[in-house]
Amino acid sequence: DAQRGQDRQLMAEEAVVVRCRGEMQDLEQVAERQLLASRSEISQLRAAGRDTDVSLAETTSELEHQQDELRQARDAQRGQDRHLMAEEALVVRCRGEMQDS
Repeated sequence: DAQRGQDRQLMAEEAVVVRCRGEMQDLEQVAERQLLASRSEISQLRAAGRDTDVSLAETTSELEHQQDELRQARDAQRGQDRHLMAEEALVVRCRGEMQDS
């Protein structure tokens, strides 16, 4: 009877060990799936970051191009302003000469 009791106890303990091993394997599989999902998400975030960097570089380049065009337009406007002022000065001088004569 004592041997049978020990055998039952041993079988119960083995059943607990087997159940715990199964639970451990389940947890390891869940952890592995979560790790793979995290790695995938990290890869996606890195790719999105690279896309953002490229987009930012393109936007910066476009803004620099627009600034260059604006500088050129301002320079051209200044040149036109100087030309107009010279013409106005000529008109004023001519009017003065006409009044003098």
